[in-house]
Amino acid sequence: MKKYKNLKLNTKDGFTIARASKEEIHLPCDILIKSNNSAYKNEGFPRVGVVIGNNIVPVSISDNPKILSSYNFDYSDYVFLWIIKYQEILLKHWNGDVSDLVLLNTVSNDKKE
Repeated sequence: MKKYKNLKLNTKDGFTIARASKEEIHLPCDILIKSNNSAYKNEGFPRVGVVIGNNIVPVSISDNPKILSSYNFDYSDYVFLWIIKYQEILLKHWNGDVSDLVLLNTVSNDKKE
């Protein structure tokens, strides 16, 4: 199993985020995930941020993911399928039960299907 070599933690608008790059997760976009190392507690609906150009589009983590803003993007179905596939680990991470490193290792180790 390949180890996640570059734990990408950045600060965006006061929040620490982990970035899953499109090359590592085999999607046409990067996914931002709120870091468990953040000083802020996760509030609201469990969600990820989808990087579309200079925009970050919130998408819910659920059995039926939804875009949580008025911004739509062409390949949302791919992102929804990715969220459904990794829903369990994403929710465990959202709830603080797994670390950023475990999450990033899990979502970046699968081969493209």
